[in-house]
Amino acid sequence: MNHIATFLSGLLHRRANGDARLEADLDAELSFHIERTVEELVDSGVEQSKARSQALARFGSIDVVKHQCRSIAMGKTIVRRRLALVAAALVLVAAGFNAWWSSNLWADEWARISPFSALRWADDRPMSRPMVQVDGRWYELLAINGMKASEIIAFCQRRYGDRAEKRFVEDIYDVLLAAGIADPKVVDLRVRDEMGQEQVLHGIPMTREKRQAIMIPRLRQQPGPWKRLSPFPALRWHDSEPLTRPIIEIEGRSYELLAIAGHPVADVIAYCKRRFGEHAEKRFVEDLYEVLAGMGVQDLSAVDLQVRAEDGAIITFEQVPMTAENRQALMGRRH
Repeated sequence: MNHIATFLSGLLHRRANGDARLEADLDAELSFHIERTVEELVDSGVEQSKARSQALARFGSIDVVKHQCRSIAMGKTIVRRRLALVAAALVLVAAGFNAWWSSNLWADEWARISPFSALRWADDRPMSRPMVQVDGRWYELLAINGMKASEIIAFCQRRYGDRAEKRFVEDIYDVLLAAGIADPKVVDLRVRDEMGQEQVLHGIPMTREKRQAIMIPRLRQQPGPWKRLSPFPALRWHDSEPLTRPIIEIEGRSYELLAIAGHPVADVIAYCKRRFGEHAEKRFVEDLYEVLAGMGVQDLSAVDLQVRAEDGAIITFEQVPMTAENRQALMGRRH
């Protein structure tokens, strides 16, 4: 799917519906669509570092794209908006995306909808028991249109692998379609309330506004594609076994890394394996900032590092700055 086309059409749709938050969401939306493009390139076999540069190349200058999108979305007349859309379509055709444009652009308008405005996982265990918010109240989700939540989760795991959680939360409409539920724009939700009582919420519409309410907090956890920072200038693996015991360098001395920002290293590695699959080691070493942000760490300008020294002493280095220089040095040693 071409996320540039999706992004432009989404802005036009949003402006047509009078969404006053267009400007506030622009940076988050750009980051989201760039990351999705990177994922698709990686899935197609492109290396992570090359995939990101290719994704950015497709978008061009971020400032220019923002200006163009602003112009498209905020056109004063219908004619201007249509001309802008035609111009965008011509660019995509020239780039080889005309087949997708003609068959999928308007269909995708429906793909970005959800029946609930918030979703979290019971006990913070992804793909376990989904807790959803509907009309301001929280429930445990048991089924959608008669299909058990556990069955939907299992379907996502089979079909999408390490991106199962992402698809369940962000693309539930497409998931339900793929699972065989016909045109689920309005759904019945079987839920359990806080008192343990089960009930069916009938005729719950899927809307763009609800999905946007889900996406904005998730997008804010994802740093922009320009973040390339690290708290240490070198990392190797104990006994040369990747994703086991990381040995890092701080102030010229080597230490075994035990925890980052309060998260045990074993948990960070497990998160990378779940989310990035075969790219887990690469993401841990090269994109630690993004990994920690995805785990919900808020302030990443500096982090606490708990380490074990060569003599076995446990030491905590507090508020170690994440810098581009550290990551550049780290990357230089990997290549």
